Amino acid sequence: ILSGVPGVGKSMLAMQMAAQMGRSAPGAIYSIEMSGKAVARRLISGMGSIDTRAIKTGKLDDSQWGSFVKAVDTLSQLPIYMSDGSNWTTTSLRADLSRLKAQHGIKWFVLDYLYLLNDGVGSDEIERTSLASKGLKRAARELDLAGIAVHSMNKAGMNESSDIPSQGQLRGSGQVVYDADLITFLTPYSRKLDKD
Repeated sequence: ILSGVPGVGKSMLAMQMAAQMGRSAPGAIYSIEMSGKAVARRLISGMGSIDTRAIKTGKLDDSQWGSFVKAVDTLSQLPIYMSDGSNWTTTSLRADLSRLKAQHGIKWFVLDYLYLLNDGVGSDEIERTSLASKGLKRAARELDLAGIAVHSMNKAGMNESSDIPSQGQLRGSGQVVYDADLITFLTPYSRKLDKD
């Protein structure tokens, strides 16, 4: 699970992790939050060290054009399969992951955002995140795939003034904590370390 307060770059980091993993093994990106174009811009931005606004507007200087072309060429050769559909449930996601594993040998997936899965629509937030978390964990385990899911924090976590986020600040059900093998929080500040 990759989490943090809004605006710290969770999706950007997850996409850059996907690009790095794609260099050594095929995988899949499920971007429920952003369009495929936005994901491609972020991947190219990171690979080419170019500001995403410059890519979006097309206002690139000569050195940036070279980096842009090289990043696009590199990205086009990576075995990364992407969907920006918005109607995924853990059941349909598992079926698609199974298909991609059988056809292309994928080893990993990135899901941007866990809470946007359509499991338990109409239920409360705790029930929805519990269903999504359990379903995603089951799919990863049964298909033997590594998975990264971007997940948001609850209101208390977003307003928390403490230096270190806690697992209790994840949005929705505590089931997420039990299903995750690793939880990473991004924060918008640096903490001063004691010199002792």
